[in-house]
Amino acid sequence: MSKPLKYILFLFLLPVFAAVAIVGGLLVLLDPNAYKPEIAQWVEAQTGRHLTIREDFSLSLFPWVGVRLGAVELGNAPGFSPEAFARIASAHVRIKMMPLLQRRLEVDTITLQGVQVNLEKNSQGRTNWSGWPPSPSQGSPSAPRAGVSSPPPVKESAPWMTATLLEGVRVVDAQVVWRDATKNYARTVRVHELTLGSLRENQPVPLELRLQDDHGHTLHLQTQVIVRLADSALHMPEARFAFRVPGNAAPLDLEVTTHLLLDWQQERLQLDSLQLSGAGLRLRGQCELRSLFSAPQATGTVTVDPFSLRETSQQWGMALPASRDPGTWTHLAGTVAFAIQGDTLTLDPLQVRVDESRVNGQLSVAHFMTRPVLRWDLALDHLDLDRYRSEAARRPPALSAVDASSDGQASPAAPPAKTGPWEGWRAWDMQGHLRVGQLRGAGLLLQEVDLPLQGAEGVVRLTPVRAHLYQGSLNMDLQLDGQAAVPHARWDMRWSDVQLGDFLKDLRGDAPVSGWTTGELSVRTTGDTVDLGKKNLQGSARWRLRDGVIQGLDLPRLLEDAEALVQGESTALSLKEGETPFGSLDGSVTIRDGVLDNRDLLLRSPMLQARGAGTLALPTERVDYRLRLAVAETWQGKGGRTLRTLAEMTLPVQVTGTLSQPSWTLDVHAFLEQEVGRKAKEKLATKVQEKAMNVLKKQGLEKLLPADAGRRLLDALPVR
Repeated sequence: MSKPLKYILFLFLLPVFAAVAIVGGLLVLLDPNAYKPEIAQWVEAQTGRHLTIREDFSLSLFPWVGVRLGAVELGNAPGFSPEAFARIASAHVRIKMMPLLQRRLEVDTITLQGVQVNLEKNSQGRTNWSGWPPSPSQGSPSAPRAGVSSPPPVKESAPWMTATLLEGVRVVDAQVVWRDATKNYARTVRVHELTLGSLRENQPVPLELRLQDDHGHTLHLQTQVIVRLADSALHMPEARFAFRVPGNAAPLDLEVTTHLLLDWQQERLQLDSLQLSGAGLRLRGQCELRSLFSAPQATGTVTVDPFSLRETSQQWGMALPASRDPGTWTHLAGTVAFAIQGDTLTLDPLQVRVDESRVNGQLSVAHFMTRPVLRWDLALDHLDLDRYRSEAARRPPALSAVDASSDGQASPAAPPAKTGPWEGWRAWDMQGHLRVGQLRGAGLLLQEVDLPLQGAEGVVRLTPVRAHLYQGSLNMDLQLDGQAAVPHARWDMRWSDVQLGDFLKDLRGDAPVSGWTTGELSVRTTGDTVDLGKKNLQGSARWRLRDGVIQGLDLPRLLEDAEALVQGESTALSLKEGETPFGSLDGSVTIRDGVLDNRDLLLRSPMLQARGAGTLALPTERVDYRLRLAVAETWQGKGGRTLRTLAEMTLPVQVTGTLSQPSWTLDVHAFLEQEVGRKAKEKLATKVQEKAMNVLKKQGLEKLLPADAGRRLLDALPVR
């Protein structure tokens, strides 16, 4: 028989042995209390712990030999608290007299009351039950002393008892206290009742257990136990565990049923036909645990039947985050095979369905009790993140933190948003690969997304991220560094042949600019809030946009109105209607302290060329930009009207306001200054031409003077 089974039988039969000793004492001296020291010495020899019997025994003789024990304590191991290892307030045992004459031991139900067991782990990680009972080499009283020869072995005779019958065990008002000094942790489990029926080998024995911990969690176990001493096995063919977990709104009731087989000899626990149900949840599976007393390991499978997490969470008293689509979190199901070896958990294969999304692959967590090491290789068919976001989260955040009518100061009503759980990331070692067929988020659609992630010591890297983005390609590297007190972030991105119009429609709902774009971005920032991240942003970007259209900006009409204004006609100089097609739009920006500075914007189209320069402050979203438009001499407006006058001038356009609500205006004052200067220059050129003609006529050389000599001369000189 294995040691654990011996210990359990020893605890149950200890009162029986005490009763037998008392009966023997009665037959000789009729004073069992005189033998308390011998009983304490015998227990100490068996356990290595000091036994204290605080009260006298009380006896009954016929037809039962009964004994009632008072308070009894079993001492703790050295190096632990002064609390007793085990304590019993009272115990009652009865043995039938007449069967003893027939060499049969018939024991009535053993009743134990006020039992307390204190389990401890000290600061060195040693437990107070390790090494119990001690072997002779550990110096127990039964060990032979040095220099004393051992007595010769005694030949074992046939057992005196031919049969043993125990009617049952009843434990009332017991508790187990667990203290872990390494984690400064303590918990108490109270056993309100433990009832074990008539104990016969290879026969079903009813067992019922009710317990509750100091946090309000309860357990009710009902089963039948079959003990096979020859095989050192315990079998529960139909075990039913009922759990109650306290909740915010109402307690959560769960029920677990299983077929349990515990084999001490092979250190194996088998759970078949395992089912968990409650609060709308139903799990099915099986599990096997091996090397229970040396290096525990477990394998098994779990299947989760389809259920609605939205309904289940309400029963649990939990609230799911608000989402735009009420149909989310209504269909969850999956199957997973798991393996636990030491402190490593492996899920392989993993198959989970969440609503319409399916994920497959494998995942493992090592050292999950100390410093988790997470590895995964997963494939997700498609996911629409916007379905799980609230309506407020989907709105463009342009004016949520800064009022467009303010002076650029952030609104005090908008608290800063945290960028991420930096403290949690510092404790994880992560490495994995996630492939997503289609991913939608913030309105944007990415396809064939490849997300390799590495993270350790608070540094998380997503590199290289690849995806198809609106008929083009996207490559990205992202690094989040949470090692320092203030987190750091770096973002490098490259895109090629992306359809900007479709991109902006999904992102904003409209497309003020369209075309095919290629470019790159490299930025870095510090801060643990979104606002600080914008304020501390540094970096650069450049882009090229071809074959596009600017919506809401009618530059051709502006040019025609400007020409009419030069000719003295009345015009409104409208910029907000129509569109402006272009062949290319190129530029670059430098980013310092959250301010984007552009100096080389160049727009080319058949009718004009535009150059721009200005700034955009991300913290306040303020725009301060200037455009200078130059008209092509060959371009004709409506009705074939040429704009030769404007070809000699540039049109200054000013862009102000916010990024979400820009304001476009023509700088009429600067434009009219150019017109006045142009006319003055024409008059001066005419006078210079006339003067030069008069001088050459006197010499007879007037034919050598070009018709536009005066104009050419003024163009060559620094004259405005």
